[in-house]
Amino acid sequence: MNFFYRNRGDGTFEESGLSSGAGFNSDGQAEAGMGVDAAYLGGGAHPDLYVTHLDGELNRLYRNLGKGAFRDATVEAGLGAEPRLLSGFGVRFADFDNSGRQQILVANGHILDNIALFHPRVAYRETLSLFEDDGRGRFRDVSRESGPVFAMPLLGRGLAVLDFDSDGLLDFVVSQNSGPPLMARNRSAAGNWITLELEGAGKSNRDAIGAEVTITAGGKQQRAQIMGGTSYCSASDMRLHFGLGSARLVDRLTIRWPSGHLDTFRDLPVNQFRRIAEPVSGH
Repeated sequence: MNFFYRNRGDGTFEESGLSSGAGFNSDGQAEAGMGVDAAYLGGGAHPDLYVTHLDGELNRLYRNLGKGAFRDATVEAGLGAEPRLLSGFGVRFADFDNSGRQQILVANGHILDNIALFHPRVAYRETLSLFEDDGRGRFRDVSRESGPVFAMPLLGRGLAVLDFDSDGLLDFVVSQNSGPPLMARNRSAAGNWITLELEGAGKSNRDAIGAEVTITAGGKQQRAQIMGGTSYCSASDMRLHFGLGSARLVDRLTIRWPSGHLDTFRDLPVNQFRRIAEPVSGH
């Protein structure tokens, strides 16, 4: 069972996995629950969840219905057709081609080195998975067309996403059991982008964890939140990266800081790293 802790607003949390709808899959079954990430898919007002599981189970997409309620939307999102032969651990939502749409990257690897003796179709070392949002709320598997790194058998565990060569394209690192980490440099033909580094002040924490950013560019709205830890035993770069497609300007950028203070910026140039500090005078 997945546990979902609802913030009561008084410094305490209430476990509500069952009542939230995120504790079990649509069949009412508990699953392994290895890695998890969250993203505002389609520019929605609330973050959706993706949870990875061991072989024999589907990785699950839980749509956020608001007010702490979720619905298992795996099959309707086109993710239910994936083979149940992989064991997913690290997982991240990211826009690897700067299209303005999210992809889901999963690091796979089984836990038993002799699994093939019991299940001949299941391998110990497994390849990465990449699913792409088609812009209409459905995903398709694009692993085989995303480069040779997706054909490499790995014992994937942790997964972190970052732009380690500062070229405006998100790269990633996968940790392995009994092996070196894999560093994958992104060489996609991609669109425009903007990356934000936020620094809290006053009542907000310095890393601005919990800050929510909404941008509008090219007639499209996107939303993201700074999170301190994600995936499986991992932490990614806390800078927020937005793919902008062919948009040549960020028309509006709004930051809701953890303190509740609101900042708005207009007409920002694209293809830049931008550092924004929370104004102390705003408190």
